[in-house]
Order: sequence, then structure tokens, then C-alpha cells
Amino acid sequence: RLADLIESLKREVTIVVIEHDMRFLFRLADRISVIHWGQVVAAGTPAELRANPWVQRSNLGALA
Repeated sequence: RLADLIESLKREVTIVVIEHDMRFLFRLADRISVIHWGQVVAAGTPAELRANPWVQRSNLGALA
């Protein structure tokens, strides 16, 4: 239900989500920033992050 609510609202408002469930996040997000130890290490669309070497080497790559 939460995913459906976010999907309907994102057309009308900007939504910032802090989430560790990558499948959930990649399904909903237009743009994602990956933060590691307080630093943005990757940012872009879900497709750009799937192709990012840092993300591929991390645990996120298996989940994205």
C-alpha cells in the first residue's frame, strides 16, 4: 500500500525517502543518491545506478 501511495503522490509533489530496501526504492524512484559514511558515492536514475561500477561492486548491486 505504501508503494502505491508514493507512486500516486510523486506526480504531484517531491518526495524524499530514506530507504534500505533497494528493490522497493528502485521500483519507485526517479533519482537516487547512494550515501556511504555520510558521502554521496553515486547518484542518478535507477538505470544509471545499476550500471555504476561502485554500486555493482557493493551489496547494492545484487539488490538493484
